[in-house]
Amino acid sequence: MATASKNGTDLIAVAMKGVSLEMYQDAHNLFNYGFEEYQNTNLVSKNTFVQNIKIQNGDSKEISVITESDFTTLLKKSASAEVKSNVVINEIQLPLEANDVIGKIEYSIDGEIIGSVNLITPIEVKSTLVESSGGGIFYSILKFLGTLVVFSLVALILLKVYNDIRIRINRKKKTQKNIITVKKN
Repeated sequence: MATASKNGTDLIAVAMKGVSLEMYQDAHNLFNYGFEEYQNTNLVSKNTFVQNIKIQNGDSKEISVITESDFTTLLKKSASAEVKSNVVINEIQLPLEANDVIGKIEYSIDGEIIGSVNLITPIEVKSTLVESSGGGIFYSILKFLGTLVVFSLVALILLKVYNDIRIRINRKKKTQKNIITVKKN
């Protein structure tokens, strides 16, 4: 087993079941092949803009998506043009904090994924909805208090109407009693 470094590329060679003098030559040949045919390739840098995503019910109508980190890999020199990228965006749940992971970008060659980088949002996005889809305890308390206030107002109005009717009836009875008393005298 042997290692070699050149221009930022580190290689490891392993030769098994060989004659000891030939294994050195085999490792040397493997390193020469590796350094001639392969290179470290930076596919994306940290904070690289990928795309904008439209947001519904947020205080921002769209957000930028950027890469969370660099992605460098060892590739065959002739394969750099064959690298394909695929952006996968997760379902967006508001609110978003700055640097929240909202997806990933996958890199592949011939359909085989060779690596991925998380995608993040550089800004905070708050929800403009009062009621969230899941409800939440704060909304439940507000809803309960609102219902309590409405029922209290309705009860007070009914009590006032009942009291006004009772007073009218008592006045009518008193007036009729006074009329009967006046007629008797």
